[in-house]
Order: sequence, then C-alpha cells, then structure tokens
Amino acid sequence: MRVSVLSTAFRPGGIDVLLAGMSAQTFDDFEVILVDRRYERRRESVAALAAEFGVDLLHVPEHRRNGRWWQCGAAWNTAIALSAGDLLIFIQDYTCPPPGWIQAHVDAHEGSERRYVLAPSDMYGIGDSLVSTVPIDRQAQETRCSGCVILDPVLTGGILDEISVFGETFDASWFDGREPRKRHPGIGMAAGVLQDTSWTVLKNESVRRSVAFEVDGMDERLDRGRGPTDIDWAARLRAAGVKWAWAPDALTPAVDGHDFCGTMPWGAIGDRVSGRWSYRDGLDYVDRRAGSVRAANPWAMQGLAKQLEPWRDGRDIDVGALEVSDDDYWEGPMWPDTP
Repeated sequence: MRVSVLSTAFRPGGIDVLLAGMSAQTFDDFEVILVDRRYERRRESVAALAAEFGVDLLHVPEHRRNGRWWQCGAAWNTAIALSAGDLLIFIQDYTCPPPGWIQAHVDAHEGSERRYVLAPSDMYGIGDSLVSTVPIDRQAQETRCSGCVILDPVLTGGILDEISVFGETFDASWFDGREPRKRHPGIGMAAGVLQDTSWTVLKNESVRRSVAFEVDGMDERLDRGRGPTDIDWAARLRAAGVKWAWAPDALTPAVDGHDFCGTMPWGAIGDRVSGRWSYRDGLDYVDRRAGSVRAANPWAMQGLAKQLEPWRDGRDIDVGALEVSDDDYWEGPMWPDTP
C-alpha cells in the first residue's frame, strides 16, 4: 500500500516540524503533499529542506484563491487531487509524527476499505523556544483581526522565519521532558471497533483515496466563510456508508501554533464579513444538504486531478492565475440557500 500524507499551511514556520517527523518513519512507501498559502514566500527554502531531510515532498499552493482569505477546502482538495497513494492521511501543520505513525494508520485500515480512522494528538506550548524579530501582541492581533479581515504582521510577513520559528531546524527531541498543554480527549471508542459517528477535525485522520474521490473531497462552498468544512466532510462520508475507527497507536505530538498565530484568514462566526458567509450560514448549508454524498463543487475530483497533473511533474505554477473571485468561480452570487 502506498500512502499520501496531506498537510496544509497558512502561517509561517512549522515546515521543519513536519519534515523532521516524516524523515524518521518506519513505513517507507509514502509521499508528503504540502499545500501552502505561503508558497511564494518559501518555495526554494522548502525544497532545500525536504532534500536535506530526504523526504519525498510535493509543495504547491491551493488550486484556487480569493484575495486575503484562506481557501481551506480548496487547499485540502488540491492535496487529495494530487495524491498518488492508496491511503490518505490528513495532518495539521506544526505536527511531528513519531516513527511508527504511518504504519499505525495503515494497520488501522486492515479489514475494511470504507473506514475513517481517527487518531489522537497532544499539543505542546512553545514557551521560550519561539524566536521572533519583534514581540507578538496576541491581544492586538485579535483586535486587528476582528471579523478576520487579516492585517496581522504574523500573516503578512516579516515577524517570523518562514521555515522555522525555533531559530534552528527542529529536532523531535524538543518534546523530550515536556508535558503537553492539551491532550486529545479521545472519542469513547475501543481501538479498531467500527461505528457510526460524524466527528472529524482533519488533524490526524485517514481514509482511502478511492473514498475521498467518491465524495469529491471538501465542499468548497464552505470556503465562502468560516466553514464548517470538517462537519460537512464527515456528514457526507457517513452518507456514503463509511464507518469510523479509533487508532490510539497513531498519536502525534504537535507544537501549538496558536501561541503566535491565533488568527486565520477566513470569515466570522455571526457576521457576513465582506459579503461572505458566517459560520452560522455554513451550518445552515450543511443542514440543508443532509444526506448528500458528493460535494457541490463545480467539478468532479477526477477532473480536478487531471487539471493538476502538471504540478506532479514539477512544472511551473502561475500562482496569479489561481486568484479567482467567488462570483467568477461559482458563476454568480451564492448563499447558503443557493441550489
């Protein structure tokens, strides 16, 4: 079985954390696909670091953008479309999987091809390890990002190194002797037992590539605001007959990027910011589409995969061409009740 490890990133640093974990895996038939909002800033540096770690890395931007907003669903769909593995493992940035992590996910899928595997993660505070050119004012960051109209210098650049926030390349021994700030609570399931659920966070989870293609990945309409992309993803997987399994052996330690970047370039909870959906709009949309299997994207995943094939060959990417307005992308204004 070949595995594709999928990760997305929108904040500085953390690339070394991910690659440090990938370089030590005991399972050797895998690739890593990093879909990066900051692709232009660090393309050459990321390629050099991947070569240093000896990791097979495909580094690309999301397949579409919309100005200052982060296209979360589009980023995950880019990774899914570009994947070549039989099994897809989703992992958040700033995570350093231990050596047996991929193997634990592979083992958890034995006996069923329509399984969604959930695994725990422990979050560690950065503490004094953070290296910054200026102090980071979290309170001011939250004020600047009211409604998530991103003006924060952490996201606009110049505050932190684009590859590492630790002053030197990350080493997994950083976790030694530290206690996690937050432990994943688990979901009350016995390991390997299949059951119905609707719980996902896209931080340490896996599914067969064939299933991800069947449901056409994430619903990009939810990029119109603040999600809830993961809730919709889980609901459609369940509608497709997928069962969930818990894999505690696939636990991952992660550095908590919220210590310096508590903001994300997406919409607001209750307000329609700049003509975009609120989080509540997103929930209304998910409820309206209850029972749907396929995402309401303007393409099938097979078509997107075909379109992005040149990226797998390392051909140049015209990042500017990815900037597409919502109205242009959807061929007209769109709201939660739009068919």
